Amino acid sequence: MRLRNRIAFWERITHDSSTLSLIQDGALPSLTQDLPSSSIWLMPYKQDESQKEFLDQEFQRLMQEGSVVFPTTRPRMVSPCFTVPKTKGDGSITHRLTIDATCLNAFTASIPFATSSIDDVITLAQPTDAASVFDMSNAFFSIAASVMLRPFLCSWAWLH
Repeated sequence: MRLRNRIAFWERITHDSSTLSLIQDGALPSLTQDLPSSSIWLMPYKQDESQKEFLDQEFQRLMQEGSVVFPTTRPRMVSPCFTVPKTKGDGSITHRLTIDATCLNAFTASIPFATSSIDDVITLAQPTDAASVFDMSNAFFSIAASVMLRPFLCSWAWLH
């Protein structure tokens, strides 16, 4: 959403049509089969009160910033949502929002994505290299999902 709001900026720095299309129209993975025509509502996972409170606060925050929207039509797929404990730099524990999109992923092509391990970094590092750490916690919300895919990206946390 944030990238799409800055499309004029991206048009000035790139003329790559696939990049501009991704930012403007949203991401649409390759499908291996047609998306279901009937609704699929998967049951939510059991959560303790702290997890429920975090989900409520997180979805309110994401809605206020425009990263997620409340569905205006009946969703075609509703997936479970859960939290994963995350240790912050100061040692305190917070939660990471996770939507289980396993059902939706069954309809899309798998894209291999290799990440570097710390062993790779150590092997490649030179004595004069510098390192940085980036918190990519909201990177997922930077590129919108395609309009065609949005009815399949709903979670119970949006609906209660």
